Amino acid sequence: MSGSWKVDWSDTSDAALRELLRQGELFLQGTIQLGVAADQRAVALSTRFGGGAIALLAAAATVLAGSHPNLAMEWAATVTAAFLFVGSFLAALAAHPVDFFVGGYAPKLLQASSSDEMWMLRYVVQDVQIRIDTNRAAISRAAALSSNALRVAGFGIFSGIVVFAILTLRSGG
Repeated sequence: MSGSWKVDWSDTSDAALRELLRQGELFLQGTIQLGVAADQRAVALSTRFGGGAIALLAAAATVLAGSHPNLAMEWAATVTAAFLFVGSFLAALAAHPVDFFVGGYAPKLLQASSSDEMWMLRYVVQDVQIRIDTNRAAISRAAALSSNALRVAGFGIFSGIVVFAILTLRSGG
């Protein structure tokens, strides 16, 4: 519902309009808190997936440098690490900074309309709804990227196990 929100204000009382504004500001604050929490979760996922990928590659390099390299282990670790890196990248995209709308207004911007308080309140209520919709769209985008990051990383772990099993069975043990 981004863009314009057309409302017939003729039956809206002053008290109802003020309550709409109060509720809108509360909801807007909630979207901000949810957005910050989602960013923190995405950063945590990104660092964990990236760290896991690096650890797997370091372990694979150690095994490869040893006197008896295990190719099944090498390939399994490499495949899993590749998926974890992709998951880390997706999670980092989810935490990418976006313009988030906050509550409140700069008085100098509203001063021109302050002579008609009801018009100003109607404008602010409509604008708060647009801000809420914009914030919710950003949160939904980040949530989709975080979900995809989890799926890719989980699939990477599964793929590594499958690669290890197949290569171990093909080598006879």
